[in-house]
Amino acid sequence: MGSESWAQKYTPEFALVVTRHGARSTLHPFPTEPDQWHCDLNYLMMYADGDAPIQQPLYMEFFYDNGLNALPGTCMLGELTPVGRDQELVLGQFYRSRYIDDLGLIPSSMDPSLLYLRSTDVQRTKESLMAQLNGLYPDSARQHRLHVHTGDSTYDDMIPQTARCPRMAEIYDNITQEQFYQDYQASIQPEMDSICGKIGGSMDWVPIYDNLMARNSSSMGLPFGITEHEYQTSIDAADFEMYAQFYRQTEYLQLYIGMFVHEITQMLLAAADGELPFTFAMHSGHDSTVSPLMGVLQDWDYTWPPYASVVAFELWTDQTGAYYVKSRFIDSDLRPPFCGGLVYCPLDTFVAGMEVYALPDVDTYLARCAGL
Repeated sequence: MGSESWAQKYTPEFALVVTRHGARSTLHPFPTEPDQWHCDLNYLMMYADGDAPIQQPLYMEFFYDNGLNALPGTCMLGELTPVGRDQELVLGQFYRSRYIDDLGLIPSSMDPSLLYLRSTDVQRTKESLMAQLNGLYPDSARQHRLHVHTGDSTYDDMIPQTARCPRMAEIYDNITQEQFYQDYQASIQPEMDSICGKIGGSMDWVPIYDNLMARNSSSMGLPFGITEHEYQTSIDAADFEMYAQFYRQTEYLQLYIGMFVHEITQMLLAAADGELPFTFAMHSGHDSTVSPLMGVLQDWDYTWPPYASVVAFELWTDQTGAYYVKSRFIDSDLRPPFCGGLVYCPLDTFVAGMEVYALPDVDTYLARCAGL
């Protein structure tokens, strides 16, 4: 751009963000859990009829009775922790700084008509979205009745539908049989044997990583004498899974996230055509939402996406009225290879590159899943 700044050349028109929830308790308990897991989040219980005015909510705090929870303490499996809530609050504050203060894309006081909200139907992602909104609009988020789009987990295309897609299992099985995969697993087998001996049972690397990373986010420390080297090996093994599953795995990515990719491209095109009433679309999802999107964008080191990470798709215009897409991960601009390394990628070029990994509808998806 030479001496000309982005503010002089490009104008923001629309943004779509896809986030991972904040830090949570583990989804994969060890055979014996030696520590107490603490979530201690209060719930707002409120009932309202139709469009009735919002009333003062009823605060309720829930506690597990002894023997009725998988984790010792006050957490259910995969529950957002106070640390995770604060991470998402900070993320919302980042949105306020970027999309209100810096870019002026949305107003400083909430106008629900300018927002599109979507979350998977999982408690931690819904709570994460609420925390983001409180950070984005600290003074006005609670004054409005907000409509959030969601879907049953069996059908939601923001997450992989492995139960409906046998072809995904076939592809993954083929990946695990490749020599590079077998060689890597063999190289870290001693660490696997050591960890499983310490926890008193057999677990795969990703569940081990999930447990240890969740502990780390809550400052719980390493249990059972697991060493820092073994913890780092679990991180490396999880990152290797990202690489194995998503590096140049076009068909796997199509089945994993292809329908959602198509929704993203269609929303960008609709925004460019002036067909959307909103200018900011917030999607609250999982690592299994963020990581395949990064696999599609291909400008990534294939490390496991951290809690509260975000992929952003921003639509801009230049002085001629042409449209461009800037993609971002956390707070860094991306240069997708299909954009020729450009940060501001022409809209048509960006959509064409994304659509390589897209599936247009559920019928196409199910046919591909059946191997047709």
